[in-house]
Amino acid sequence: MDLAKLFSLLDSESLYFTRIDKFEDPFEGVIPPASIAALRQYASTLPPNERDKFLRGVESIGTRLPIRLIGVNCWHLNDYESAAMWRLYLKSNEGVAIQSTHRKLKESLTCEEQVYVGQVEYIDYDIQGFSIDNIFNACLHKRASFAHERELRAVMLMEMEQSHGLNLRIDVRKLVERIYVAPSSDPWFADIVRRMVGRLGYDFEVLQSRLDDRPLR
Repeated sequence: MDLAKLFSLLDSESLYFTRIDKFEDPFEGVIPPASIAALRQYASTLPPNERDKFLRGVESIGTRLPIRLIGVNCWHLNDYESAAMWRLYLKSNEGVAIQSTHRKLKESLTCEEQVYVGQVEYIDYDIQGFSIDNIFNACLHKRASFAHERELRAVMLMEMEQSHGLNLRIDVRKLVERIYVAPSSDPWFADIVRRMVGRLGYDFEVLQSRLDDRPLR
C-alpha cells in the first residue's frame, strides 16, 4: 500500500473493505455454470413439493451474489516477499507492506459484524464449480489466471449498500507484526515511516525490504 493508506489504517485503527463489484475483475462474485447445474441436479432428487421451492431459490440467486452488499479486504499469502506484488500494487517506490498472519488477522477483528477469513481458490470457470451453501464461497474463488496473487481475503456482508466500501474497526496491535518499506525506496524513506509510526503511538518494527540487495562478490 502507499504511505497514505498505511497512516489511515494506523490512525483510524480500521481496515477498509472494498465493495466487491468495485474490483476490476468482472468475474468477482460470479457463480459458475457447473455450480448452478449441480443445484438443479440436486433438485431433481427432491419430492415435487420441495423441488419447486428449491428451484425458485436457485433462480433467485441467478449467476451472481448481491455484490453491492459484500465487502472484501485482500492480502497476499506467502512465506516470502513477492517482487511481483511490489510492482503490481505500488505506483511509486514510496510504499510499504504490512506483515501479519492468518491467525492475527482473525484475532484483530473486534467488530460484532460477521467476517469470514479464507484463502482464495483458483479454478477454471468454464468447467469447474464450487458449493454455494456458504454465501462467501463465490468471493473466495477466482479464475486460474489470477493464481499468482495467492490471495487471502476477509469478507463481510454489509448491512446496507455503501458507495465504495467501509472501514471496519480492528485491534491494530494484534494485526501488525512488522512493516516493510519498498525495496526500491531511499534509506531516508524508512526513517520517515519509523518516525510517523512512533508519533501515532506504535512501536512496530520497520524494515527495508532486501529484494533489491546486490549479491556479494
